[in-house]
Amino acid sequence: MWNVKGWFAFPVAPRAEQKVLQHLEYKGYETFVPTYKSKRRWKDRAKVVALPLFPSYVFCRAVAVWYSPFPEQSGWWVWVANLR
Repeated sequence: MWNVKGWFAFPVAPRAEQKVLQHLEYKGYETFVPTYKSKRRWKDRAKVVALPLFPSYVFCRAVAVWYSPFPEQSGWWVWVANLR
């Protein structure tokens, strides 16, 4: 059994990055969504908006714990992510 603390990419629903980011930050997790600025034009105006660099992904610092429920048998591995 071993622990790895690092950044993990979590897939989210399309265009829901900011909503998930706010929810995870509210719960106390360290999160990150890289964005870039893009100029968008409409019929009546132009606006600079921040768009996600990796659409449908939120990055979160987490602790990953890998362990084997049957240590004597190879191939029985379970992934557990502790997001605290």
